[in-house]
Amino acid sequence: MLDPGHLRKYVIKPVLQKLSTVFVGCDSLPAENLMLGTAAVESGLKYLHQIRGPALGLWQVEPVTHQDVLVYLRRKGNQEGRVVDGFRASVGGWEEQLTWNLRYCCAIARIKYWMDPEPLPKSNDIDGLAIYWKRVYNSRHGRGSPSAFIEAYQRLS
Repeated sequence: MLDPGHLRKYVIKPVLQKLSTVFVGCDSLPAENLMLGTAAVESGLKYLHQIRGPALGLWQVEPVTHQDVLVYLRRKGNQEGRVVDGFRASVGGWEEQLTWNLRYCCAIARIKYWMDPEPLPKSNDIDGLAIYWKRVYNSRHGRGSPSAFIEAYQRLS
């Protein structure tokens, strides 16, 4: 399993800081906790490809989610798209980028949350973050549950 502290320090925080240059307020402790919890519940911080499905990377981004985010970025404008593109490596298509490029996958997942108009819960409101994850990221059709998010998050401590 990937060390959660390393994931926060070397992937999540730098991505959120860079995104916040064009998505004001994108970088916050609630966002960090949400991104860490999302990776924990989605992949257990160890799987880069969904066992029975199309989701990729630690944040288990599905192709349709990736496409939705790209369409959103095109509507937003060049500046926002360039910031996200800056996380892409020079080799590999989008599927490979989502699988092994942790910063790119994190950026796509964070923008998915950013697209939701509701504010994030407080950083210490793990129940609220779990409900937010279920509603925005996992959806009512997803197999995940807020209790699974909470359990995955608590395992990080």
